[in-house]
Amino acid sequence: MELSRRTRRNIVPNCLAYTASAADVILAKMAFFKEGASDKHLRDITGMLQVSGSEIDREYIEEWAERLELGEIWQMILTRLK
Repeated sequence: MELSRRTRRNIVPNCLAYTASAADVILAKMAFFKEGASDKHLRDITGMLQVSGSEIDREYIEEWAERLELGEIWQMILTRLK
C-alpha cells in the first residue's frame, strides 16, 4: 500500500525521486515507537501534524493504525496535539 501512495518529487534540480507519503512516514514512526519506545518518534509525528496537519490523511492513518495494532499510540499522539 505504501508504494502505491508514494509520490515523485523534484528533490534537487533535475533529480526526481520517489518519497513516501507523510501518512506512511507517520505509521512507520509509530511502529518504531512501539518497538523501542523512543519519545523522539512521537515528537516527530506531533511536529509533522502541527506543520502539515491539514495535508495529512488522518483517516488513512486511523484505519492502518488499527490494522497494525498501533491504535493506542495514535490516540497518544492525538492527545498530545490538544
